[in-house]
Amino acid sequence: MHKSKFTLIVLCILTLTACGCYISSDQSGKGGAMEKKVYNVDFLDKLGPYSHIVEANGFIFLSGMVPVNLEKNVRITDNVTTGTELVLSNIKQALESVGSGMDKVVKVTVFLNDMANFNDMNAVYKTFFPEKPPARSCVAVKSLPGNFPIEIEVIAIK
Repeated sequence: MHKSKFTLIVLCILTLTACGCYISSDQSGKGGAMEKKVYNVDFLDKLGPYSHIVEANGFIFLSGMVPVNLEKNVRITDNVTTGTELVLSNIKQALESVGSGMDKVVKVTVFLNDMANFNDMNAVYKTFFPEKPPARSCVAVKSLPGNFPIEIEVIAIK
């Protein structure tokens, strides 16, 4: 076996182990599969075939959220500052509804429709993560569904 293939196999095993997944020789057909729970939140729009929240192996995965609140009949398409505040408030509420919270967020991905809005987004973002902010990526995209200025997805621990 080539050294590079061996290194790749070892890295894959280490990654799976770090995520809490494991390889099992169990022949029962279950193979050590982890439990997955899905949740949908009433105050959020659902624009496609996905779950708002998935819980698996102690992690909470939130689908990308745009600035919408159905209970208040609010859709923000023209202001990244108020849009960021609404999205992060929705994320906070969604996390709390499944027993997690903003202090347990480990990774954030921010999608902006214009990178010129980065500083405005950041000003609001830092108020939600004042200490020990999570890892984050921020990218500009050509457009977002619904013509929203921002979408944010997060991964948190339970």
